[in-house]
Amino acid sequence: MESGRARRCESRRWRLPPLRTYDHTVNTRPCTLVLAPLAALALLAAACGGGSPSSATPPPAQAPRADVEASATATASASAPAEPTATTGALPLERLGVIEFLRADGVAVPLRVEVPPRAEYGIGLSGRYALGERGMLFHYDDPHTRVAFWMKNTRVDLAIAFVDGSFRVVEIREMQAESLEIITPQQDYQYAVEAPARWYERNGIRAGDQVRLRFSLRSD
Repeated sequence: MESGRARRCESRRWRLPPLRTYDHTVNTRPCTLVLAPLAALALLAAACGGGSPSSATPPPAQAPRADVEASATATASASAPAEPTATTGALPLERLGVIEFLRADGVAVPLRVEVPPRAEYGIGLSGRYALGERGMLFHYDDPHTRVAFWMKNTRVDLAIAFVDGSFRVVEIREMQAESLEIITPQQDYQYAVEAPARWYERNGIRAGDQVRLRFSLRSD
């Protein structure tokens, strides 16, 4: 009896299932193989695409420095051409011709004037920063002219007397430096005499007074 039992037990022992430890060993190997490629991919992504390329966001442009701007301004100023002035401005006062204004009371008031060539009428007294006690005479062949004046690029205030063909003052106007106002006399004239500001007022000269030239006008 005993021997028969033993055989039955022996038969049952051989039919036991495989150990679980072996199953775990087999089952964990595929997990290790799956995790390894994932880790490699993660490392590859971090190395290749973890941050934005440096060229995607260019650095901000630097603002120009103050010393660079100042240098550019100085260079532009140095290269700017000088303002043109009439050639007669180089003449000393004693070499200028004299115009006399004869007041109603008989007093003759002299004024030394430059007489520029007509090619320089467009310049006149512009470009001057001081005038002193001199003026400028403009003369025209037509005794019925209405040529207008203005003060563009003229740095000092002036006064102007319009004189007709009979050498009589027909109008006196004050003109402001740098003004773009067009000064047109109300009457025809043949001569225009620019003088320092308020010169006519200070010397008591008015419309209707006579004018006398103490020099000969050249034709050009």
